[in-house]
Amino acid sequence: MKLRPRVDLFWWRLSINAIPTTEFLVYRRLLDSNECPRGCKEVENSDHIAVGCLKLIQVFNILRSWGILIPIFSSIQECILWLESNTECAPFIGNVYCSVVFLSWKSRNKFKHGANEDSLYTIASNAVSFAAASFSLNQSSEYWDSSQLLQLNSYWHPPPPEWIKLNIDASLVSNYIGGIGGVFRDHRGRFLYAWGVNCLHWDAAQLELFSIISIRNFVQDWMFECKGIIIEGDNQNIIQFVHKVFNKETVREGDLTKEDFSFLDGFNQVLFLLL
Repeated sequence: MKLRPRVDLFWWRLSINAIPTTEFLVYRRLLDSNECPRGCKEVENSDHIAVGCLKLIQVFNILRSWGILIPIFSSIQECILWLESNTECAPFIGNVYCSVVFLSWKSRNKFKHGANEDSLYTIASNAVSFAAASFSLNQSSEYWDSSQLLQLNSYWHPPPPEWIKLNIDASLVSNYIGGIGGVFRDHRGRFLYAWGVNCLHWDAAQLELFSIISIRNFVQDWMFECKGIIIEGDNQNIIQFVHKVFNKETVREGDLTKEDFSFLDGFNQVLFLLL
């Protein structure tokens, strides 16, 4: 399923009951209560972490509303059997499932240590981002640059049904002549709309950021009827930067605020993914 190393390690520990759940800590006489700290009123064990936590179920419901058909399991053993038997026919769904459980556990730990939990939509979108990045990166050792990480595969991953995917890109040559552009496609890969603009600039990263901001000039009203839009770029720093600003994870990033991306508010859901 091409899990990220941290996610893979987490699931290995979860499968052998090596995660410090409340049940584990009570057994070690380090806690008095074995209930889920999120208020589920259930024992927090490996089954609860992998399939039963109420917050986990809420995230899965969000993903189903996006068209990602997450299966329902009654135990971690049933879940692992499904994952093992569907590595070929449904690797993306399996990757998303494993990523959600991992991110849900991280969010639970934030709450446990007095911080605010991640929102349901943040966990769901980050899980899709994790999975998409896992399948989009070509596992080679040849680097393009510090922001594009690994050489990219030539194939394109479709968005969920009734969603739109926008691939944006920017290029810059040595004489400061550059260009930005984007292509909108539906979940079947069919062309919907495209644009391209020539410009002068000296910073490739800033040009990539400008390509995202310039979307405001090309979004069509009929696009707002879709269930959501995925904006995909190949610059990790810029994608993470815009994600933080758009989701208000920081009050301000440089000269940009949430209001600079208000043109995306017409969409039901907006996800930023690394190609």
